[in-house]
Amino acid sequence: MSIEVGSLDQNCEQMKVNLDLLEEEREKAIVRVAAYQQQLTSYYNKKAKIRQFQPGDLVLRKTFITTPRQGSKKMKPNWEGPYVISRSGGRGSSTLDTLEGKEIPRQ
Repeated sequence: MSIEVGSLDQNCEQMKVNLDLLEEEREKAIVRVAAYQQQLTSYYNKKAKIRQFQPGDLVLRKTFITTPRQGSKKMKPNWEGPYVISRSGGRGSSTLDTLEGKEIPRQ
């Protein structure tokens, strides 16, 4: 079985063309991914509701944050509280107190 010299040269040329086109295809894919991510972000931001709590507001706290997962049962309550926000920090952080005024430690 012999390989023709002409077909070998054509093959090399075709490989070079394919390598050049490969970079263009990667760039197109990157642009498509960026556009898709921008659409997802826009969709999510339309549905997200920003809630700002002020000191003195009453809130409930999810129980799975405070109890270990192993001991949780189906019929246990999902929320605990109410708690009072004593201080409101930046980026949605706050300090919680009980209704009697005792500070709840962070966990």
